[in-house]
Amino acid sequence: FFPPDKMKSSTVLKSWHFGNALLMNDGKGHFTLKDLPWQAQLTTYRTGLVVDLNKDQLPDLLLLGNYYDNNVQMGRYDADFGTCLLNKGNGELEVMPVAGSLIKGQVRRMANISLAGGNKAYVLAKNSDSLKVMRFKK
Repeated sequence: FFPPDKMKSSTVLKSWHFGNALLMNDGKGHFTLKDLPWQAQLTTYRTGLVVDLNKDQLPDLLLLGNYYDNNVQMGRYDADFGTCLLNKGNGELEVMPVAGSLIKGQVRRMANISLAGGNKAYVLAKNSDSLKVMRFKK
């Protein structure tokens, strides 16, 4: 694609891993790459929060994303409607869909908010769309 003179003056980077993954920190500065379950490989994620979805004191993950601006050959990455990864301990994650809700569109940012009575909710910012508020039933 590029003439040899352009290649000589270029920085060449290589990558061998393209799946959605976590870097697990052992607390001593060592990290282990852990692929997410297959259900969390269906799209690109653009935002996420560490939350305790099932009240077990273990950090769970709430992931949202999608990406529409690909070229024609690749098509849109739009297979995610919200993904929760429940932490089962020892680095094991269980996928739980966002029950009762389909979060469509390209979610780019998410933030925690507190509602009256101590309830929690999440504000979702989406490309070319209005803000959405999502909360989980107790």
